Amino acid sequence: MTPSRKRKAPEELSTNKHTVKARNREAAMSEVELKVEKAKKADAAAIGYTLKCLKASAEWQSTSEDARTRMKQAASDRIIQKR
Repeated sequence: MTPSRKRKAPEELSTNKHTVKARNREAAMSEVELKVEKAKKADAAAIGYTLKCLKASAEWQSTSEDARTRMKQAASDRIIQKR
């Protein structure tokens, strides 16, 4: 979608049942609830990206399962503290 293009008209929106359900749920939220929901999604995405990078590291490959659990928890805690 190019930056100059306006939003889709309501009749052009997706008719996928899950997309419609999510769109209606978000439309029913207050402004504060929507901000909280978006913040939760951003947190989950940040944690997921961090864990993906962690699992790709050489350190992860060479550690035990117990150490991996601690590493995952430490990485998640670090991200939550930043945000």
